[in-house]
Amino acid sequence: MGKVIVTIDGNIPSKFAHSFNVMKMAQGFFQCGYKTEVVSLLSWPILKEWLKIKKIHYHYGVSKEIKITLLPVFNKDFYYKTIDAKGFNIRAGKYFKKQKPDLVYCRSYLSVIECIKNRIPCIIETHTTLYDNPDLKKVFELSCSEYLLGLVTINKLLSNEYVKRGFPDNKIIIEEDGVDISQYNINDDKLYWRKKLHMPEDKRIVLYSGGLYKEKGIESILKTKKLITDETIMFYIIGGTPDQVKEWSFYVNKNKITNVIFLGFKPNSELPCYHKAADILFMPYDAEIKYQIMDINSTSPLKLFEYMASKRPIVTSDIPTIKKIVKNKKEAMLAKLDHHVDLANCIYDLLHDNKKAEQIANNALKLVEKYSWENRCKRILSKTTKVTI
Repeated sequence: MGKVIVTIDGNIPSKFAHSFNVMKMAQGFFQCGYKTEVVSLLSWPILKEWLKIKKIHYHYGVSKEIKITLLPVFNKDFYYKTIDAKGFNIRAGKYFKKQKPDLVYCRSYLSVIECIKNRIPCIIETHTTLYDNPDLKKVFELSCSEYLLGLVTINKLLSNEYVKRGFPDNKIIIEEDGVDISQYNINDDKLYWRKKLHMPEDKRIVLYSGGLYKEKGIESILKTKKLITDETIMFYIIGGTPDQVKEWSFYVNKNKITNVIFLGFKPNSELPCYHKAADILFMPYDAEIKYQIMDINSTSPLKLFEYMASKRPIVTSDIPTIKKIVKNKKEAMLAKLDHHVDLANCIYDLLHDNKKAEQIANNALKLVEKYSWENRCKRILSKTTKVTI
């Protein structure tokens, strides 16, 4: 059995999407049969977050057999940094050299440099649009090293920019984000989960799960709900910090929007249960918002893959990053961008046509198989031919 270390320079544990990508990639390598370890930063804020979350593997929905190692830094960054602390990557490089992994999968630019210095095969994954980041430039300068096996990214637009800046085209691998399909191999009975989760059995439920940043389309969700006057239709919103929940609850009350329930953050392990309890899974986007949390033109829709695996019909927006994965009325309902009436009509359409809803859900489930984290890891390894683990 080969050994893979997946590393990032902080935010493990956290509620940030990139930390879930890191942990799910570790799960994917583990499912491929490799001994897997995650290496990240230990600092005082991280330690407090660890003590708050406690069950880290449950939080991320990954196997307890995945080892998590947090390495401290011995400088002032220890007291306030949650990511990118000075000295972490040098410390990590020494740890890699001692552990002798067959591969280090990096979500930190400086960890690549440490791997090359120590002659350890590595792969870098980045989704950044900050192309002139000085640490990324260092990776580009070393991109012809035999120990840097490849760069993984999620979009052709990003790939093109990296090539322009000197990364060899034949070393770039484009892979969408993924989903752990095994999490969804649970009871498919909607009423079973509603009873278990104390959700109404006699209502029709539209559910969103994810961040509550404005960029995540929350305002569109609520504006759509404002248009839906049918009192049998309820919207459930999962995710966010207590402050974000408070802010959006105030918005709901101010705008007199009814039948909206905020459940707050739920561990990744619990999301499949809530998805199974829903009639429709919802994820609209807004064109007018200035996206700072993500780039709407180059993002890989991780949430979409989770929704697809749930075997529940999806309503989302007709944007390039969505329609490159699913087709309208085949695997999802794609509404016109920034058109809340169209979003509401898509919801009504699915709720009044059970046959269409079931067909769309089944089509999405068939398609999502290739987007599993396990298959993603297999494809990445197959394209980096020097990996022999």
